[in-house]
Amino acid sequence: MQRLVKAWRKTRVERAKEGNEVRVYLFKESPLVAKLSSPMQFHGLGNMIYTNAAGDDEEVKKALHVWKIAIDKLAASGHGWGTFAYADALSKGEGTRKNEKKAFELYKHCAESGIPPAYMNVANMYTSGTGTDKNEAEALRWLMKAAEAGDPSAKSRLGEYYALGKGGVQKDRARAVQYYKEAATAGIITAQFNLGYMYLTGDGVSQDALQAEALFRKAAEKGFVMAMVNLAQMYRTGYGKVPKDLVTAQKWLELAAPHDPNAKELLKVMTEPNPEQVAAQ
Repeated sequence: MQRLVKAWRKTRVERAKEGNEVRVYLFKESPLVAKLSSPMQFHGLGNMIYTNAAGDDEEVKKALHVWKIAIDKLAASGHGWGTFAYADALSKGEGTRKNEKKAFELYKHCAESGIPPAYMNVANMYTSGTGTDKNEAEALRWLMKAAEAGDPSAKSRLGEYYALGKGGVQKDRARAVQYYKEAATAGIITAQFNLGYMYLTGDGVSQDALQAEALFRKAAEKGFVMAMVNLAQMYRTGYGKVPKDLVTAQKWLELAAPHDPNAKELLKVMTEPNPEQVAAQ
């Protein structure tokens, strides 16, 4: 009897699933969809369906279907932003099958057509070898274009290139600092941390513990663990002109400890009495 009930339930679920698929298919073949022609009409219908979907998977599938048609039509017409949206969908597998090679081709087409957000996508894909062969020289070229277009993430990456001599460029601390400053001002966490470290060590800039502390704090407040650890160390030791403050040091170590073994060990040293102190008591 239990097997019969289980089989009935399974059959009911399968029937419901098949019913949903049939309804989505009928929607795709419906006169409503057939009479649409322009990308904007498909996009508008997709928005309307998605807005009223209320979490219904069947309705979401309908919205994705018409959005994909809109993107395909824009891309086919050579519309730059439509092509970019299609590349984005292909790279993430959203509403269509993931295809990194095709995504790269479309991103590059967009970049060569002068669409700034595509510059960084192309640079990243050349760097990682996603959808294409790795090519540091091409990655650097597109990073430069992205930075020239004002992309702060590209400026942060270029700061690393010039600070470390990556990608075939000569080390240039002055250029690294300039890129890091611009990116840090725009709120890029890695740039804030890297520039802070340069001020901490006096690498490429005059050593300035207070500047380092301020930059580490900005990155730490956004959750950057290494910045938390460095900040804690500065307060634990009273580094440079930063006043010694064990309470503040402990606060940052407690935040970092779940994510960093060094922070966990430092916190243990700070909060647990050593054997000599215990013996003296």
